Amino acid sequence: MSAPPRYLIDFTVPKREDGSDLLDCTRAGDYEIYVHWLADYLHTADLQLSPLQKEWLERFSGGPSDLIFECSDSYGYAAAWLEDVDYHISEGLSFKDFKELVEPMWREENEDLDSEDRRSLEEYLGITEAEYNYRIFEIEQLGDDIENCIHADLPYRSLLCHALRRISSHDERYHEMDRYFRNFTENASK
Repeated sequence: MSAPPRYLIDFTVPKREDGSDLLDCTRAGDYEIYVHWLADYLHTADLQLSPLQKEWLERFSGGPSDLIFECSDSYGYAAAWLEDVDYHISEGLSFKDFKELVEPMWREENEDLDSEDRRSLEEYLGITEAEYNYRIFEIEQLGDDIENCIHADLPYRSLLCHALRRISSHDERYHEMDRYFRNFTENASK
């Protein structure tokens, strides 16, 4: 199954005791405060799914915990690549141009592999044309705010909200979101 589509629609963050927005988790205790807040916020928030996320969810067969893990796993492994995609979009590359730019790297990576080990160009790209075009729309809408997207939950908040609404216990929601961030961090560092 393909990676869950990202959808940046909500940038709400809690306030620190000094009244500043908790935009990063650099101070002692910030991480725990953020994850506890997020576990409650996404449990009660009403965040819409994008059309691409709705389509993806129709094919997804797991439960809430599986959905949360799938989002963190996919995003963790793809974080650096998706930043590269965003860069090319901000440089004005269409999906066709992006595909043509990446194709030589894909060919080189696959040239020594047996046919059963090769990935298709579409799998290698890690993003469909529809997702790429939607990302163009997101970047145009967000403008400079895209640089404030520092919390790793932001691209999947709609899907996380969908999952966390089905978990009644705060402790379990906290555990799931802690697992989300830890798994994301582990995969992004590989």
